[in-house]
Amino acid sequence: MPGTDPPVTTSRGDRRRITPWLRGHIGLVVLLAAPVVVFGIPLLFGQVFLDGDNLIQNYPLRVLVGQDLIHGHLPLLNPYIFSGTPLLGGFNAGGAYPLTWLFAILPAELAWTLNLIAAYEVAVVGMYLFLRRQTVSATAATFGAAAFSFGGFLGGQIVHIDLISGTAWLPWMLLGVHGLTEPGAASASTVPRRDAPPRWWWGLLLAAATALTVLAGAPESVLDAAVVVLIYLIWRYGRYGRAGWRDASGRRSPLAPLGYLLVSIGVGLAASAAQWLPGLVFTAQSQRATPTYQFFTSGSLPWRLTALVFSPFVLGTNQHELSSYFGAYNFPEVTSYVGILALIAAFALLTRRWRRRPEASRWWIWYVVLVLSLVAAWGGDTPFGHVLFLIPGIKSERLLNRSLLGVDFALATLLAWWVHMVVADRARARAAGVGPEAAGTATSGSMPARTRSRGVEVAVTCIPLVVVTVLCVGSWLWSNGLEQFIGTQYQSTSSMRLAVAAVLTGGVVIAAAATWIALFPRRLNPTMLRRALAVVMAVDLVFFTVLILHGPVTKTTAQATGPTGDRLTAVTGNGRFIIYDPDRFLQGELFALGQTDLNVPKQLPSAQGYAALVDGNYYRATGAHLQEDLDPYTLAGSTWDDLNVTVLLSLPSYFVTPVPSASPTHRATSFPSDPDAFVGGPAVAPDPIRLAAGAGHTWYFGSTLTLTGGEIPVDGGAVGPAARIGLITPTGSVAWVAQSVRPADRAAGTALRFSLDAPTVAAGIVVQNGPGKPITAATPEVDTVEDGTVALDGRLQNAVTPPHWTFTGTIGSFGVFRNARPHGWAWTTARNAGDRPGQVRQLSAGRDGTQRFLVRAQNPVWLVRSEAPAPGWHATVQAVDATGSRARGSATSAPVVSLKVTQRVKVPAGDFVVTFHYAPVSALAGLGLSAVGGLSLVVGGVFVLVDRRRRRRRRGRGVPHAAGSSVSTD
Repeated sequence: MPGTDPPVTTSRGDRRRITPWLRGHIGLVVLLAAPVVVFGIPLLFGQVFLDGDNLIQNYPLRVLVGQDLIHGHLPLLNPYIFSGTPLLGGFNAGGAYPLTWLFAILPAELAWTLNLIAAYEVAVVGMYLFLRRQTVSATAATFGAAAFSFGGFLGGQIVHIDLISGTAWLPWMLLGVHGLTEPGAASASTVPRRDAPPRWWWGLLLAAATALTVLAGAPESVLDAAVVVLIYLIWRYGRYGRAGWRDASGRRSPLAPLGYLLVSIGVGLAASAAQWLPGLVFTAQSQRATPTYQFFTSGSLPWRLTALVFSPFVLGTNQHELSSYFGAYNFPEVTSYVGILALIAAFALLTRRWRRRPEASRWWIWYVVLVLSLVAAWGGDTPFGHVLFLIPGIKSERLLNRSLLGVDFALATLLAWWVHMVVADRARARAAGVGPEAAGTATSGSMPARTRSRGVEVAVTCIPLVVVTVLCVGSWLWSNGLEQFIGTQYQSTSSMRLAVAAVLTGGVVIAAAATWIALFPRRLNPTMLRRALAVVMAVDLVFFTVLILHGPVTKTTAQATGPTGDRLTAVTGNGRFIIYDPDRFLQGELFALGQTDLNVPKQLPSAQGYAALVDGNYYRATGAHLQEDLDPYTLAGSTWDDLNVTVLLSLPSYFVTPVPSASPTHRATSFPSDPDAFVGGPAVAPDPIRLAAGAGHTWYFGSTLTLTGGEIPVDGGAVGPAARIGLITPTGSVAWVAQSVRPADRAAGTALRFSLDAPTVAAGIVVQNGPGKPITAATPEVDTVEDGTVALDGRLQNAVTPPHWTFTGTIGSFGVFRNARPHGWAWTTARNAGDRPGQVRQLSAGRDGTQRFLVRAQNPVWLVRSEAPAPGWHATVQAVDATGSRARGSATSAPVVSLKVTQRVKVPAGDFVVTFHYAPVSALAGLGLSAVGGLSLVVGGVFVLVDRRRRRRRRGRGVPHAAGSSVSTD
């Protein structure tokens, strides 16, 4: 548009000069440089941006992919979490995504940083090119690219690299669809252009973008992007489907692009089969195989949280130093703010001045995308959620709030159109010497009509400012009421609310400046207008980014290689560990320990994990899925023994509960606000402990507490003088309390009371009955320095007991309990009654899950292996000599039978080596299909380069291209 962009030179010499291009696209250059500066400079000082799920899941899984590739293994299995779980089929690792392969050839922190940078660079360039194809100016396209790439979804979801990597390819997919559906030269809406790319170029782009979106490993980005692409494709067909396209013979045909579209999507899906094929197979056996409507809508965005689209920090920020987020769900999942200018644009384009412009026909589709995406994000809060639940594929998605991707993309596109129109009108108005309103074509009519139209425009344009101001004033004057109206999940403090109000005030200032510029552009010449808009957007997005982006962490934190993690490795020994802290009270210590999945880079096996998908049978048997969670009742059984768990770590929060007191004491321990939150219902009340003569019982504290005394209610008669109480010392031994135990009267019976001369650190108490009559002991209560009086009736109290679990010490704040009866990595059981079990010795274990065992048995046995069952495991059995080193005959295949949490195979009598290896058919077939699809894309890319050079030579000779090559003004 005149006055909008610098002149474009056409000589070959000028096109080869970079400096003029940089000067003409300074905004785009800044956008491209921003990720490099923000993420790259800290890396020079040993710092890497890792937070949330990136730190505890996505980063360690990608490190594992790199390690597998270095050692020549396909990244099929993760043997270090959930007692063995699919790596490629689990999606989160993005094991088939090309940029993930950088972890095999570069230091992990550098590879991670390059992946982060690449995600935002891809988003910036893709959005810019797509908007340029919409025929908006370079300036406007830069604004839209900035809003989409650094605001809202891509900004807030930086904690999920798989999600932002997949989302970044959305504008490229739309660019491919746009190119494939450009109308033919015979259409009145086209301008012939000799150098327009042929349709197959766009098909290749669509195929590549589709493949990379899927390979990034985030199903939500695939589904939500597919919805946006489908809506856009339907609109393009509705706009040009009758007579806009020509087939290869030059005839008009509404089906002309259809073949290209189907082939492109088919090639893209083939190239990405390595991810989606094993992923779908694993989903079918996971906890999501039969999702309920409640599960499906559990991640819906409450409609009241839509206020965060206008002001994202109403319920706090993502910065704990300033004001932790205290709203429902978590901050990244409800973040959808692409800047105040985008909101102004979305409302302003609805006014008569803009909606009657010829260009308006090209942006209405984005209002459709915006509305449908917002309704989908609300999910269970609307009847539309039931409709979505009927759609295969989508019904397995839990986080419907991620449909905000469509909201953000639509707002960013509308922003680009609005900037394009405003700046172009201002340029025309200045050239004509009139106001910007007079430059449009929709303001003709009488003066009263134009005055009324201007008043409506002012009112509509001010809506975002009004909403932001109301939220700010409400935060200052009605903070508790505002929080209750929008919906909070955590208790906020007065200092947090004060910080939020101050942040919202800053947002109001930015909104006021943006609104003033939008309403009075005539006060600025075109250059000043562009600069003013750029400054407002830059301040807005920087303000937003500072409040959502956590600082970088060190390599020690990223890989849990400090002394705390080393101690966990030492106590775990030749087995697996588990941690019970589902409330994550001590997150910093959990990171230092190497919580699941931070144990993966150290190759320290865990029977737990953190992933979107968990084998359904394993989940039902263990309750393990969320971080440091498990079914408490399984600790008393043999489940964890079968999984070769050697140690359990936990906290007092789950062993003791505070006793209500008229004068509450300060509590140093954090206790669950809802003790039943992670057990699926009320915990079973513990049975009274019956102690025969001379028998005893132990109650643990979960770690160590400082005691001053306590009492144990007893029943069954008078307590003999020989009854005694002991304290579990911090090292796990028992110290008996001398001359301070005495029976005490209680309203409901007798109690055994003890007091200590000085506060004493202990990890539990032991009660031992003396000779004489049996007694029944009820729940003890002890007096602690840290938390006052506490009852020993926490959710783990009656499941973690000796001799099965023995307290052995502490690591930081966590108590360490050693399992006395782990079964090891494999064992044998007799196949027939009366037969004797054999002997097992592990010969080797590979990092890809491969294990070899030497089995010696006098009769046929079952070899049971401590590995989670999953399709794809194979076993071979080969006879060996008495030394176990020389094979006798060829190896034979043995079917692997899945048990509840383990596997087993039949082994004949004699000496045999049994080898287990993991090779799922779905993963191998997917890799093969991806190889074919990827080769097709590479060959297509080579042909693009060759065709491009041929076209350049023809242009140089002045040879026109075939008729029908054109570019639409859309």
